[in-house]
Amino acid sequence: MYAIDYQPIVLMETFFMQNKSNKKLDRFEIIAVLKALGINTKVKPRNNWIDILSPLREEKNPSFSINLESGAFIDRTTDEKGSIIDLIKRINGTESDKAVADFLDMVLNRDRTDRKRKSGISIQQLKKENSQLIDTNADSIKKIANERSDINLKALDDLDLHSNAPFFDTIEEYDGLTRNTLDKFGCKFLTKHGQLDLAMIYPTGVELYSRNEENEKQVIQMSGSSPNDSFFGVEHIPDTDSTTLLITKSPRECMLAWQEFSPECDVISVCGGEKPSLSHNQAQIIKELAQKYDTVIVVFDQDTEEAKSIAEAFSVEVKKVIEPNVELKKINIHDLSEGKAKDIADLYRTKSPAFPNLLESAEVVKVKGKDSLLTTDEVIWNTKGAIEKSLLLEKLQERGLFKRYIADEDRNYMVKDNVIVPINESQLTDFVNEMIQNIPDEVLDRDTRVKVMSSLITTNMGQLLTNAPKKEDLGLHQDQRNDCYLFFKDKCIRVTKDSVQDISYEDLDGLIWEQDQAERLAPVEVNSEKSEFEVFCELVTGENSDRKASLMSAIGYLLHRYKNKANSKAIIFTDQEIGMANTSNGGTGKTLIAKAIGHLRPLHEMSGKSLNSKDKFMFNDFQEYYRLILIDDVGEKFIFEDLFTVITGNMPIRRLHKNRFSVPFEQAPKFILTTNDPLSGSGESHKRRQFIVEFASFFDSQKNPVDYFGHMLFDDWDEKEWARFDAFMIQCIQLFLKDGLVEASVNYEKRKAINETSLQFFNWAELYLELELEYEQRELFRGHSEVGIENYPGMKKPKNKNGESFPSYSMHDPGGMGENQIRTFKRSLELYASYKGWKIQERESNGNTFIWFTKRKSDL
Repeated sequence: MYAIDYQPIVLMETFFMQNKSNKKLDRFEIIAVLKALGINTKVKPRNNWIDILSPLREEKNPSFSINLESGAFIDRTTDEKGSIIDLIKRINGTESDKAVADFLDMVLNRDRTDRKRKSGISIQQLKKENSQLIDTNADSIKKIANERSDINLKALDDLDLHSNAPFFDTIEEYDGLTRNTLDKFGCKFLTKHGQLDLAMIYPTGVELYSRNEENEKQVIQMSGSSPNDSFFGVEHIPDTDSTTLLITKSPRECMLAWQEFSPECDVISVCGGEKPSLSHNQAQIIKELAQKYDTVIVVFDQDTEEAKSIAEAFSVEVKKVIEPNVELKKINIHDLSEGKAKDIADLYRTKSPAFPNLLESAEVVKVKGKDSLLTTDEVIWNTKGAIEKSLLLEKLQERGLFKRYIADEDRNYMVKDNVIVPINESQLTDFVNEMIQNIPDEVLDRDTRVKVMSSLITTNMGQLLTNAPKKEDLGLHQDQRNDCYLFFKDKCIRVTKDSVQDISYEDLDGLIWEQDQAERLAPVEVNSEKSEFEVFCELVTGENSDRKASLMSAIGYLLHRYKNKANSKAIIFTDQEIGMANTSNGGTGKTLIAKAIGHLRPLHEMSGKSLNSKDKFMFNDFQEYYRLILIDDVGEKFIFEDLFTVITGNMPIRRLHKNRFSVPFEQAPKFILTTNDPLSGSGESHKRRQFIVEFASFFDSQKNPVDYFGHMLFDDWDEKEWARFDAFMIQCIQLFLKDGLVEASVNYEKRKAINETSLQFFNWAELYLELELEYEQRELFRGHSEVGIENYPGMKKPKNKNGESFPSYSMHDPGGMGENQIRTFKRSLELYASYKGWKIQERESNGNTFIWFTKRKSDL
């Protein structure tokens, strides 16, 4: 091998001088190097120059010239010039002199062997030149075969015709395979008709590998071989702790992979080329072998649609026979190398940087309907072809069939790819039918299949459902404090405050309900255009950025399935406009926003107008998969305090004539309430459980979203608009995960104070009441019997800090309260003080009550 000083090399002569060699490449060696670089040399030369299409760029007419005597090249289009060393570096994509030397060493050694073979040099001469070659013959090979009882000796019949054919135990290297590798896999060399073949022996045959004069590989199976009944390398798997098994497309690829990745993984290969199926014997081998591994990886060609189809079908066959806890993956070398390689040999030949990290690029194989696949040893019928119900129930249980009791009702479900799906008798029949249809013909012949299908018709599926195992702990997937998952038909999306990640259902840590999935595929590509729903959110928040952020944070909170008792709230959507209590301001978009969230989370709607919050059967219709409960258009009789328990604790469920049960807080739904008016009730307990979002009056009963957008939201959207909607909802989640619930109050507390007192009282209090000023309570309410004024004889006005008199409340609103309603007046003062963030102080003196207002400590 050339020893390189790792200095820049421009000319070929300099290259060999620096490597202490006086020898230049001859014409044959230059041609061999060009062939190894993929350059067509079968072009008629002119004065030792050949004109070809440039190997460095795309072109239609040849403008690239190479000298076959010196290896120099000229690109007549770009005027680039260089030596064959420069050309090797350019084509192989390397600046490493050592890589060039390794490449030349490999090509020239192979070329010398080929040229000696062509010139009639005998095997004996080859042996003399390489003392490592050891002669043997067909009899010794048969002896080796006899020592391995699993060898099919018919595969060696061909050797009987050439009993004197020489074999060689090994050489230093052959086509990238080292002597150690060849020894490891028990390979031999056979000369037949003057050609040197690598004999790769597997349990049921021998595969011969060689290269012809054009350096094209030739692979044949020896007569009597059965390549479909076993795998190459299976008998050489060591007793190690490796957790990964690699299945390659050929014995040579198997050995190249073993050279690179052992002991990180064990390697076997198919023989005779890729096939889309496993034989019965191969299925049994994989089933038994895979038990010691956590992961099985398939590495087949995928450079064409046909190759992809074969790789996919083979992967499905492997998935059928391995245990459910063994992960199946595959590697697409064509895509990984951006089309520069199709297999392991290509990666090795080009010294691709992707080769050492190949295992890390393996992707999980998704097999549609894999839960219904029946493996070859899972027979569910007897010798007469009748289905054995106990065996069938066992297999259905393995595939996720279970039963669950809810309030004296039993319901049946199946688990498919971590998704819980309800199932009835008809659906179970279809499922079992698919199981049977997927059984290979070699396991279930045609006559028996007819009997099994006839037996299926008479099988009592209802009894199977009744006898299904009961499941208490479902192991449901839950969002965590710092992440939120969205579920679509094809995959999941994990959202954190600063990232979005696709997750397959196979990789999901826990189960979800089928109802958790949105009725569409996950968004793939989203442009920067605003979604119509985001525009709608801007309009209903008065096009105010702070209020928009508040609404977005509320949406994010509702989409986040994580619950924290210390910060559990009901989201209240209400109108911002101040009007008379109990007057309708509907149509502002409150319900539409709530229903929008229902396109990503299971939402149960309840009518607030007719709902009695005292009704102990209020949640009679509750289902386990509910994530959100919308109480729409809450009426004046609704008492928010009745929801305290279900907002911050477990959710008790009572149904008529059935046992009660309780939903754990972590799995209980969150609440959305829409109302035209502020909810009744005050105090910290109420505020702690509410988050208020106020809606502007851009939309109302006279102008709706259809008028503005020209079509219905949601119902009239195409795939792109749904993708923009999903992208905006992800932004809402990220805003909430980053900032929590964002407050942006407008008029709610003011409207609440007005509704709980009266507009006249509120206006009077706003005009006259002050902090840190003492009032006599009766004087403030109706005046005191000293001086008669106007129509109120014997009364005097209260005074402000400047000593100026102002009207008492009864003077301001004569019909507001009766003269005996001093307690109502006192309660109104307390409610107003609460709105202002004040606290009422009082003292008694000589039968009179004096009051004054101070700021609460939290507001100081």
